[in-house]
Amino acid sequence: MGRKGPRDKARRAAALTVTARRARARLRRWLVVPAALAAACAPALLGAVPAQASAGCNVHYWWTPFNSPWSWVDAVITQGGPVSCTSAPAIGRFDGGTDIAGVSPDHSMYWVFSNTDGSPSWVKGFDRSILDGIDEAPSLAPRDGGLELAYMSGNGVYGNDLFFDLFDDGSPRGFPNRVTASGTLGPWAPGMAVLDGTVTLIVATGIDYSLWIYANDSSPGPSWKSEQIAGTWKAADAPSITAEPGTTEVSAIAPDGSLWFYWMIDRFNTWYPEEVAGPGSATAGQSMTHSDGAIQIAAAAPDGSLWFYWAADGTSTWHAERVAGPGSVSGTPSMTGAASAMEIAATGADGSLRFYWAADGTSTWYPVLLSGPGTTFASPAMTASGSTFEIASLTQ
Repeated sequence: MGRKGPRDKARRAAALTVTARRARARLRRWLVVPAALAAACAPALLGAVPAQASAGCNVHYWWTPFNSPWSWVDAVITQGGPVSCTSAPAIGRFDGGTDIAGVSPDHSMYWVFSNTDGSPSWVKGFDRSILDGIDEAPSLAPRDGGLELAYMSGNGVYGNDLFFDLFDDGSPRGFPNRVTASGTLGPWAPGMAVLDGTVTLIVATGIDYSLWIYANDSSPGPSWKSEQIAGTWKAADAPSITAEPGTTEVSAIAPDGSLWFYWMIDRFNTWYPEEVAGPGSATAGQSMTHSDGAIQIAAAAPDGSLWFYWAADGTSTWHAERVAGPGSVSGTPSMTGAASAMEIAATGADGSLRFYWAADGTSTWYPVLLSGPGTTFASPAMTASGSTFEIASLTQ
């Protein structure tokens, strides 16, 4: 796939992803992929659940204990009761274990399920009641051995505020921090990254379809700075972000279905836009990684096909690869870049759970069917380290 290339260090330094953070070779350097649904999109495109799913879904956990993309082990997490079938889960690593976040069936709170490495059991580590409700599960990003959480709460498409939590092994370190109080953000899950281990960056979509970034270098303190990345009618989904010294990168889908990439040099407050794919190309959300000398974005097209886009570092030439044909997937794909390969998890248009992977430097994508038709609700979330992958999905 030609994913390797020289890097213009002033423009794009090698980055860790938020919605799909590139795992390094070091143990415990895990990738977090928040998976979120674009709430304003048609239910058919999101793989919306049938009426009988209103009672809630169980969280389904998948992992590869033998470091092979072909061999998976799974377990259903039922502790603590069901979660919403319409809000995708999020998954992330803390030092010594894995957390999965989900939304309660009535959308009044979010729950965190926690597992310690080597333990066969999951526990409902914590639940946080949300006064104004919550549409999407919190986004997750690793920091200080724990996990940071960012989420929206408010009145759905009529306006929300951004909140922030910091967790250790499934338990919060304190009370949630309100990042905004204007009620001008959309319901879509925010993207989140940690720069240099000290600066928390959160990217969010406004109710006017603008794109915003919030930064805090005293996390979890009260001092947040905001900056507009793109004006009105530029973003209509859950955005993704990567961050590393020298650059910050954001991807989002515009209301006309075009796919966009924005980047900023260090902290000079000037954002440069690049159109990755034209109008009508993408829908219902996307996922981004930065690995092996390139930027990678996965997105589903309106016809249910799955696409992979990449651009070598230091260039603005985007290349497109079709991972799966029309009618294959729905909702938001989740992507990692690990084990000298690219990996994508997605919900099938028939309600199946699917995993795709391609070795670096190739354009041959291999499909793996994890569960059959009618088994999976909403969109999956995925994390990876080395050759081990973990996926959170929703089943009944």
